[in-house]
Amino acid sequence: MVEKFLVLTVCSWLATANCIAQNKEVFVINKGVGGHASADGLKRFQRDVVDVHPDWLILYFGLNDAFNPRRRTDPESFRQNMQSLIDKAVNAGITNTVLITPNPIHQETLEQRAGDHPAKKDLNGYLLQYDTIIRDLAAKNHLPLVDLRALCKQFGGGENNKDSLIRVPANGGNGDGVHLTAIGYQKLAELFVPVFKDKLKPGEVVVCFGDSVTYGAHMKGAGTIRGDTYPAWLSVYLNRLVGATDRLGPPPPLELKGLPKNGGMESVSDRVRPDFWSVWNVEGRQQGDLRIAMNQGVTGNALQ
Repeated sequence: MVEKFLVLTVCSWLATANCIAQNKEVFVINKGVGGHASADGLKRFQRDVVDVHPDWLILYFGLNDAFNPRRRTDPESFRQNMQSLIDKAVNAGITNTVLITPNPIHQETLEQRAGDHPAKKDLNGYLLQYDTIIRDLAAKNHLPLVDLRALCKQFGGGENNKDSLIRVPANGGNGDGVHLTAIGYQKLAELFVPVFKDKLKPGEVVVCFGDSVTYGAHMKGAGTIRGDTYPAWLSVYLNRLVGATDRLGPPPPLELKGLPKNGGMESVSDRVRPDFWSVWNVEGRQQGDLRIAMNQGVTGNALQ
């Protein structure tokens, strides 16, 4: 049977490239991939960041570097990787990069799947090294810092209580202990408002680049700028800043019926290949296309 690979590159919920140009809406792009660490970010930086020519870059890595058994990176290597990402952004002409401190985790939940982690009995203590590195890099490179850790601490950090911004047993996040709640994602997006205020210009492009926290794990609209992800809320807040929308919240995820037309819309990411949906068709950036490749070794955003 002939295998068909469908490569789709589609526009965001802003309807069309012409609409973006006319309304000068800020174009927020969700480039989070679940399970990725800083080394993965380096590998896909050209495709997911440089080729987009963003005006702003938001970097969030650290949790997988600290804890993921298949991605674990020692603190010094993490520092080097993050500095390399910052340097690549500078070399690409991206003048606005924002860093985020890693959120705390729920010790008891993550301990159960920590394997042979060297700090298995004090995972939050170990994570502090990565938090310190992000703060140091922000100071060294004169970059804005969004303090997600401090925000989470206001709500109990990774403790097991219903008000925690981390998915813990008390608020229905059994077996997680790492990712944010829906409220947590919204509050994270709120932290960016003072960073962008009086600096953001209509029509600018913002790439949210990172792991499953950026992707929006366990949220409606995961991988997009719809639903409950932080890029979805960020899109609302930033477009309100420039007067491009009066929305109070993100639109709901789209229900895909049939194949989308190029330039038509953005849909929920494929959960097996989280970066399946590329969100393009903006003049002068990555032009969208719709291709059917048969028996060709299509790589990248491909769905069998």
